[in-house]
Amino acid sequence: MEPPMYGREQQVLLRHYLEQGLSKAEVAKRLGISRRTVY
Repeated sequence: MEPPMYGREQQVLLRHYLEQGLSKAEVAKRLGISRRTVY
C-alpha cells in the first residue's frame, strides 16, 4: 500500500470517492487515513 497522501490531492480524491457513493470507511481505506479523518 502507498503511504498516505496529504494536501490538495487527498482532498480532491476524498470528494471524488464520496461523490461516487463509496462509504466513508472505504474512502479512508483507499486513502490510507483514519475513518475519523473523513468525518
